[in-house]
Amino acid sequence: GSVQNNTVSGANVGTVEIGGGARFEMSGGSISGNKWTTGTAYASTPGVLLYNNASGAMSGGYISNNRGCRGTGILLYGYDSDVRTSFTMTGGYITGNTGVNSGNVTASGAVHVENNAEFNMSGGEISGNTGYSGGGVTVVDGKVQNGSGSWEDTEFNMTAGTISGNRANGSGGVYSYSDGVTLSGGSITGNSAGNHGSGVYSEGNFDNYSTMHIYNALVTNNTANQGGGLWYCVTGSTTVYVHEGCAVYENTAKEAGDDFVIGGESSGKYTATLANRMLGGGAVKWYRDGGVYTSGSTLIPSVNRDIPRYGQPGADTEPVTVNNSDGSHALKAIAGEDAKELAAHEVTLVISGNSASHGGGIGANGGVIIGEPGETQLSVNKEWAGGEGQERPESVTVELLNGGYVIDSVVLNADNNWSYTFTGLPAGGDYSVREAEVPGYESAVSGDAENGFTITNTWVGGDEPEEPGEVSISVEKVWRGGGFMDRPRSVNIVLLRDGEFFGAVELSRENGWKHTFTGLPAADEDGHEYEYSVVEAPVDGYESEVSGSAEEGFVITNTRVDEPDWPDWPGPDEPDEPDEPDEPDEPDEPDTPEGPDEPDEPDTPETPENPDGEKLPQTGQPWWPVLLLSLGGAIMLLAGLASKRRYRGRHEV
Repeated sequence: GSVQNNTVSGANVGTVEIGGGARFEMSGGSISGNKWTTGTAYASTPGVLLYNNASGAMSGGYISNNRGCRGTGILLYGYDSDVRTSFTMTGGYITGNTGVNSGNVTASGAVHVENNAEFNMSGGEISGNTGYSGGGVTVVDGKVQNGSGSWEDTEFNMTAGTISGNRANGSGGVYSYSDGVTLSGGSITGNSAGNHGSGVYSEGNFDNYSTMHIYNALVTNNTANQGGGLWYCVTGSTTVYVHEGCAVYENTAKEAGDDFVIGGESSGKYTATLANRMLGGGAVKWYRDGGVYTSGSTLIPSVNRDIPRYGQPGADTEPVTVNNSDGSHALKAIAGEDAKELAAHEVTLVISGNSASHGGGIGANGGVIIGEPGETQLSVNKEWAGGEGQERPESVTVELLNGGYVIDSVVLNADNNWSYTFTGLPAGGDYSVREAEVPGYESAVSGDAENGFTITNTWVGGDEPEEPGEVSISVEKVWRGGGFMDRPRSVNIVLLRDGEFFGAVELSRENGWKHTFTGLPAADEDGHEYEYSVVEAPVDGYESEVSGSAEEGFVITNTRVDEPDWPDWPGPDEPDEPDEPDEPDEPDEPDTPEGPDEPDEPDTPETPENPDGEKLPQTGQPWWPVLLLSLGGAIMLLAGLASKRRYRGRHEV
């Protein structure tokens, strides 16, 4: 059914009005094309009004294309501090609604939550809506905002679902003036704001302060003039923890701070702390990326154009630590590919593809806490057994892994007494250590993350010499361009002897993208010296180049030739654009219903032909297909193994 094209006016009204403990449920149909015209806009909506202990649930259908001032889809209003109004969304669409300012009342998001009320979102889509303070969801705690009143604990909890393509002056996605907003799952993508915080914005001025809480978030591919990822004005404050925190990288700012900007006002009241590890524990370094400053009573930081951007001539090359700082910062985050990939496995909330003037992903003049306390540390100690003097190296490199991903490394030597402690790690990780191979020594790891690891290297008498007439050939894989989301987890390398198949190996992150073929015959019985070379099965989207030689070792460099569409994260599939509801016809006298017709069997699609014998495009070296044909079934099998195994996140959102 549908409720559409109605006009409402007056105070405390809605096209659908639920109060006094009544319950509203929507699993289909539409509430569409309704308008609010005149009267007090403060608690009136062209959509659904829930107030005074009312409750509602939406699992399907559309609330769309309504036009009013506040909560043009759903308006939750708790007048009484003793009874709570609530709404739960697990499915359906709230889309295409328009909010317009009315007198001194500012237009809010398609879903508006105020005072003693709560909104729980675990599914569905809020998209394509417009407002002024919030396009998608607006949350206002009257006590926090006004400093008076008996209500409190206004809530919005998002654990799944999609908030996308919404527009507003302040925060296209989620606008909060409340201590009760918690974002821990779902996707907030493609929203836009004319001013601050396109993805989410936390409001709070001076004494009337509020704080938003965010968990397990990926903040990437957002854009702004300042602070493409995170942005805070003079009264903004933030703490970013490593435990259940976030991964912030590859955002873009036109003027300063690709990934982070805070105005700072040097009073010690509004401060920033940034973890030096991202979600999952991977090391991240923060570098100066231009500069900002504040002066007088100005709340918005100005750009200091005398400070160079990251990577420009004269830019700082030393990373910055931000710990309880009340100063101004404009920063860029740099992390390794393994650290990014591990973070992607931990992500449950994606904030991406949003754009604003200040703070493309997250903005605030209030507080934002990302993650929660829960850090640990891990020690590693090197011991030697046998071998002395020249046989023992001056240093060794030890890598720290979490779940098989390299998140940090350290060089152990006599200066640090062959020991080190990794700090600031998220609690509960699956940690292990490994070291680079030490010639002449056999390595064994003992211990655990709780008690520390010990790596014991035992002298075994040096490297075994090559048998006469044998050679070893090394091969290494190098990536250029692209990123961890579009690279395969492994590639297959073929060793050719005199142009014919002789062996193969799979290179991956687990073996450091390196391998050495050993014990290879240097020549045949007649003294003919073999010529060894390597080739790689094609990798979609990459151009392959082989350099080096059998004597020096081969390097296969894969360069990205076509960038993939962004984002490619482990979030929910984008739902189809909802159809506009049709105008209802005058109902006819219903006929006796008949059972549905049996659906026709679908036609079997024809296999497309290759017109005119046109050749398919090829990548890699132009003589590679000839080798494939000559190698027959063996090489075809290897090429098949090279199919890209794209990452699939372990969290569903």
